[in-house]
Amino acid sequence: ADAGRPAEVLAVPPAAGWVGAGEPVCLILGMALHFTPAQTAAAIVAGYAGALPGGSVIAVSVAMPDNSPQADRLLAMFTPARVYRHMAEDVAGWLEGAGLEIVPPGVRDVRLLPGGVWTPELPPRAPGVTVGALGLKR
Repeated sequence: ADAGRPAEVLAVPPAAGWVGAGEPVCLILGMALHFTPAQTAAAIVAGYAGALPGGSVIAVSVAMPDNSPQADRLLAMFTPARVYRHMAEDVAGWLEGAGLEIVPPGVRDVRLLPGGVWTPELPPRAPGVTVGALGLKR
């Protein structure tokens, strides 16, 4: 099933059984949504959030390349697919727009997670960063 079609993905065993059991699950949308326009990413997150039981978490991470020539060269070298330059505010909007509560500390640079402990803010570095966040369905 195409990950961009939540209803199809969640209808396939074993996902259908997990969701159908009514117990919370963790859905990981890791390093995928930067390949979709912001509106499509929002619809994907909302589609999954709407189908998951209460207590579930959606984990999102996206590459956030800067606008440098170095980032352009890197993107051209590693993927034939288009990469959309989303902002941290976009990620927050997808989660909140889907009715999810963003788990503190919010949308952050994933380098801030060594050993599971949040560390002080790190400076951005060329050609960009990867951001991540958790959205909780109440």
